Amino acid sequence: LVTSGLVLQDGPDVSAAHQHAIASASVPVLMYNTTFQLVLSASDLNEIKRLKLAVSPATTYLTVTNMTIVDMFANPVQPRINGINPLGVGNYTADTVSPSLVSFDLNMSSAVLTLTFSETVSAQSLDVTAITLQ
Repeated sequence: LVTSGLVLQDGPDVSAAHQHAIASASVPVLMYNTTFQLVLSASDLNEIKRLKLAVSPATTYLTVTNMTIVDMFANPVQPRINGINPLGVGNYTADTVSPSLVSFDLNMSSAVLTLTFSETVSAQSLDVTAITLQ
């Protein structure tokens, strides 16, 4: 399985700015099957969220290159191509997990407070008046 051949996109015919090629995913040990569940890496999930892809079933499509996977006789998968035949999601589960603050750094010389969260967050939503240093 070549995960970079799997491209998540937010519509059936979109520009590259609305796509993300899966860079890293863990693959189950099963050698032969018709169904696989891939566990996406944190960096892929963060990029998908940053690009605002897969926010609803209507904005969740997948394309696949013919080099992504082969069958038992080395026949390549039939490609799913942006603008021609991308595959819409069958089952969709929305992200309901809230981000958490995992660490912070404070540089008193430069007056910089650095916050690190468990997932991509919207900087525009930050309410600095809700931050308390103790």
